[in-house]
Amino acid sequence: SRSRMLRLAVLACAASAAAAKEDGVHIGNETVFDAEVLDIQWFGKDKNTLLLQTRTGMLHRSTDHGEAWTDVMPKLQELATAGAPSSPRGTIEAEGPAPLRVGMLVRSRADPDIVLALPATGLAAGLMSSDAGATWRRIALENRVRSWIFHAIRSEWALTSFWNEFCRRDLVRPEKPCTHDLYITKDAGRSFELVATRVVQFSWGPTESGQQDTILMTQFRGGEGHQPRLTRWMTGIDLRQTGDFGQTVTTLLQDGNKFQISNNYILVVKVLEESKQAITMMVSSDSGSNFKEARLPHRLQHRSYSLLDTSEGAVVLHVNHGYELGDVYISDAGGLEFTLSVKGNIRKQGVCAFEKVMGMNGIYVANVAELPEATGAPDPAPPSPDEGPGGEGASTGSQHMEKSIRWRRLEDAGQDAGREEELDAGIVAGLDHDDDHAEGAAAFA
Repeated sequence: SRSRMLRLAVLACAASAAAAKEDGVHIGNETVFDAEVLDIQWFGKDKNTLLLQTRTGMLHRSTDHGEAWTDVMPKLQELATAGAPSSPRGTIEAEGPAPLRVGMLVRSRADPDIVLALPATGLAAGLMSSDAGATWRRIALENRVRSWIFHAIRSEWALTSFWNEFCRRDLVRPEKPCTHDLYITKDAGRSFELVATRVVQFSWGPTESGQQDTILMTQFRGGEGHQPRLTRWMTGIDLRQTGDFGQTVTTLLQDGNKFQISNNYILVVKVLEESKQAITMMVSSDSGSNFKEARLPHRLQHRSYSLLDTSEGAVVLHVNHGYELGDVYISDAGGLEFTLSVKGNIRKQGVCAFEKVMGMNGIYVANVAELPEATGAPDPAPPSPDEGPGGEGASTGSQHMEKSIRWRRLEDAGQDAGREEELDAGIVAGLDHDDDHAEGAAAFA
């Protein structure tokens, strides 16, 4: 049946002198898309080029502030089909033939015109554009990419990960373990080098301390057998660091399952006892040289964490105790001593109803449920399916990936003005059961 059609009346800033003379703002042409708008990205110095992704995975492009749109999918479908190898070795072909659908757009932080379209289905691992979507090419992979992180200052460098070809059901062999592997590209996807195997999470190092070329990752200890999925907190996974792309690796914290880097803070979930799913939060403010346990005023068992903000020189943290509600705590400057700020903050599938107010330092807005027995109970219920570690994921975090178009546009505006602080109100790391983001760059929730 035909998909429900949604109409979008595009509000566009004045693109001509005539419009500027009147109001400076005018209503653009009405455009009909196949489904609701999932994401919009702006390109160019004047932001006149846009890429729009709908919830069904269709991609559209405009070069006149959204007045007129071109369907990009025929071009991408042709590239995916024509460029597919005749004898693929990766995992994409094993999924079976399916039309190309875009699952995610990832934009370079160093070059705003470089963007990668990661398909959710179709015979391509990724499609790269260096000119804001005017032209595209396939990246040199045959496996379904789960996540991708561009380098902060090197426009063609990126980290990516995927499950290897021996995870295919038709290729599973005892002597060939199925593992989740980390790769680096230094030429925008034209070639890739293996960094590490049996990886859970990964991220570039903190730029504030000049470690943007280092790689942090959580990795299974030992190297035999099939790699298990991270569906619960597990011992035997360590936070590690490499400064030479995997040639030498240093362990920073044992039993550190997941981590998040934000404004020079490194926060890590450390497993204390696997059988009881007991965890604690470890914090470093010196680029990983030292980790100390975060001290929260209540001794309830923690199920998961969501990093909400660090732009004010403190850590704002949502702590989940086993329900769809949690408590919000704020730390001191060192990120170690926490005080309770808000009880009963609503949280659903890893995303917290908590946002920072733009342009007003220290002001936040949060949705709170008036259910006094839902939080603070001495014996919290077991976690629901959207709580807990989740799986392999990116340190950019699930709430960052799901940020609204409004925040996306404001973030672009903030970067143009030279703002350094994080404009997104909730950078949540993926410590939730989310199979769609189960593997990839480091996430922390």
